[in-house]
Amino acid sequence: MTTKQISFLILLLFSLFLSQCKFFGPEWKSGPSEEMFADDIKYIRAESDIEKQFEDAKMDPRQIAKEKLIPQIQEFKEGIQEKSASNLVYLASPNLIDSYANGYYSSTIAAAEAWEKSFETGKAWCEFDLFFKTKVVAYEIIPSGVTRDNISYDVYLRQAGQTGKLTREDAYEKKNFLLHFESFRSSKGELGRFSINGFAGHCPLTEDQFHPEFGKAK
Repeated sequence: MTTKQISFLILLLFSLFLSQCKFFGPEWKSGPSEEMFADDIKYIRAESDIEKQFEDAKMDPRQIAKEKLIPQIQEFKEGIQEKSASNLVYLASPNLIDSYANGYYSSTIAAAEAWEKSFETGKAWCEFDLFFKTKVVAYEIIPSGVTRDNISYDVYLRQAGQTGKLTREDAYEKKNFLLHFESFRSSKGELGRFSINGFAGHCPLTEDQFHPEFGKAK
C-alpha cells in the first residue's frame, strides 16, 4: 500500500470516527431548551430524568433527532400531503403491524397491505386516516427514553388553531396527536431506522380491529 493510500485510509477512518462521535458528545447538555430544526419542526429538551438516560448511554438526543428522526418526519409529512396510505404504513414499525395481526395474516407484508386497504373503508387501522382529515401545522420532538435495546422520541403534531403546551395526557384522551417513534439500538450503539411504534389513544388497537373482516358491512 502506498503512502498516499495509507493517508487516504487514515483520513477516511478519522471521518467515520467523527461522524460517530457527534452522536455521543456532551455538547447538547449546554443547548437551549427549545430549538427550531425547520420552519415547522421544533426540538424540545426532555425532563432531567430522561436526559440522564441519554447521558448515561453517552448519546446526544439532539443530534440523533436531527440526523436520524427528521428524515422520517419529513416522509410522514409527504405522506399526509399526498394522502398516501402506503407512505404512512411504511413508517409503522413491524412490531406494531405484527402485534395484533399475527394469526390473521401470513406475513408482515400481507398485514401491511391489509392496513393500506383499510384506508379505503373509511376506517383505517389505528385511525391513521385522521392525518388526512386534519391540518397539521407543526411537529414537536421530545426525547422519551433510552433502553439497552432501543431509543424513543415523542412527536406531537400541532393542529391548526391549537395553542399552549401539548401533553401526553391530552393525547391519550384524543385531544391532540402524539406519535411514538422508536429505533433499534445494537450492542455497539448503532441505531436503526426510526419507525412509528404507537399513536397515542388510537394505536395499538384491539385484535378484532386487525381482523380482515373489520369495517365490512354485515
